[in-house]
This record gives sequence, structure tokens and C-alpha cells, in this order.
Amino acid sequence: MSEAAHTNLTTGVQIQSASTFITPKPVPLADFDLSKAEPIRYRPFKHGVHPITMGIRTLDWNQWIEMDRNFIRYHDAKCEQLGRNVDAHVKYVDDPVTVMACYEVLDELVRYLTGRYPTVFEMQGGRLANKATKEIFGLDKRMSRSPWEGD
Repeated sequence: MSEAAHTNLTTGVQIQSASTFITPKPVPLADFDLSKAEPIRYRPFKHGVHPITMGIRTLDWNQWIEMDRNFIRYHDAKCEQLGRNVDAHVKYVDDPVTVMACYEVLDELVRYLTGRYPTVFEMQGGRLANKATKEIFGLDKRMSRSPWEGD
């Protein structure tokens, strides 16, 4: 197995990995209109002897995160819940390994969202901008607030 390396966008740390897997870049949806995107029908059931399925299949990286016209409504509901009591909804072990794992996932998420949905998300001076909600999120690990708090 050969070594692979990439630089984490949020921490600036170069990551060495024994794995050769590199997350594929999503195909950009350059003309994506959030207000017109129909929700994806999700049906985890079938008629017959086995009515419930797990839906296990190979992931199409272009469908990792699918956005639709309900995004703003769900976003607002989640922000309301987090505003009431963030500690009831966000839990993690505050140690160096877990923090780095959180930033690794955040890095993958930022790369995906800005790559797949350039009409909704973009990088602005090292920060993630959500054009639909007008939010801007800091991504530097040295910041004094969590990335989900915005600016």
C-alpha cells in the first residue's frame, strides 16, 4: 500500500495516510437552484416478505449530501433547536484525537459542499459562506468559537 497525503483545509496540517483512497471530487451543479430542487424520494421499504430494507449500496459520491427546496425550513428548525440548548444536541469527547477527527469530517464536508453546490456554498478568505442563509463559518482550529456558531 502506498502512502497518500493531503492538506486539511481547516487545520492546515498535512495528513499522511497508509491508504490510497482519495475522496472523489463531486461533479459541480453549476446551475443548481435550491428553491426549485425537488426532494429526493426515499423509500426504505418494499412490499413482500421483507418489507424493510437497509438500502446498503455503493455510494455515488455525487449523492453524498443532497440538497432540496426544504433546506431552509430544516436549517431554520435546527438553528432554533441549537439556539435553545446546543449541549443537548452536540456532544463529543474533547480530546486531541476527537477534535482532529471532527476537523477531518468538516474538511471533507467543506470540500464536498463547495465542489458540488457552488451556487450555494463558497470559500471566502478561509471561511465557508452559505449564500442561501447568508451565514459565514470560520474554519480555523485556533478560533475561539466552534465552526457551527458562525460569525
